[in-house]
Amino acid sequence: MLSAALLVLFCLLIISMFTNNQIIQTADLAVHEWAKTVQSNPLTNVMIIVSETFDIVPMIIASIIVLIFLIRNREYTSTTLFSIGLLGGLVIETVIKQLIARPRPFDMLISEASFGFPSAHSTMALLFFSLIIIIFGKRIKDAKLRAFFTALNVLLILMVCLNRLYLNVHWLSDVIGGLLIGGFWLTIALLLSKKLVINYRTKIA
Repeated sequence: MLSAALLVLFCLLIISMFTNNQIIQTADLAVHEWAKTVQSNPLTNVMIIVSETFDIVPMIIASIIVLIFLIRNREYTSTTLFSIGLLGGLVIETVIKQLIARPRPFDMLISEASFGFPSAHSTMALLFFSLIIIIFGKRIKDAKLRAFFTALNVLLILMVCLNRLYLNVHWLSDVIGGLLIGGFWLTIALLLSKKLVINYRTKIA
């Protein structure tokens, strides 16, 4: 089962971090040093704008807009899925971040007060844009346009992840951890939302 595999990988990543696994440390440092080699003032300014665009407040506003659209169109199954996916992901990510309490890199280009693992931006970007693909992708009948829509949202996820690495606010393992826990919760949200909707329809039948 995909959810179990993602959870196992996430747990293995945490164990590797706590045991100072050489592979994880080497990868973290290599990507961190690479980010420094491509940094420039113009690009950093762009990356800061990207970071602010996908920060918590803009993402909440975007999520509310999506929910209003779904509710107005009486798409309650999609509303349930979207709500469980984002709210659950936010709670899980926040709890794990406090439990692991991993410091961020010391040379961040922007100020971040919270702990680093897992990356909240990576977690929520994966959940938000994956849910957008799942909910709205099926509306697009043209196969090429649907493929473009899917690719665009995947690129947005990758852009957010690269942004966090460029700004030195996360180690590579923070970002990977965010993607793993986000993917895990996405699979759980899909199962939970279907079960809740089926139970509700059974009760009112």
